[in-house]
Amino acid sequence: MVRSRRIEHGLTQAEVAQRAQISQSALSRIEGGGGIPTLAMLDRLARAMGTTFTITVGQGVAA
Repeated sequence: MVRSRRIEHGLTQAEVAQRAQISQSALSRIEGGGGIPTLAMLDRLARAMGTTFTITVGQGVAA
């Protein structure tokens, strides 16, 4: 999801990493599935890309 959104916005890993104040290698790990980002990190990445992420938990609708 992170990689797709970055590419949609025409940004490089270096640009997003710099804006999110993380290393490019950390962003690469997240994009490659080698790291599980916290919600705070996803927020930083979304802000760095000028976008939002929607996270769905579970399969059903909450009652």
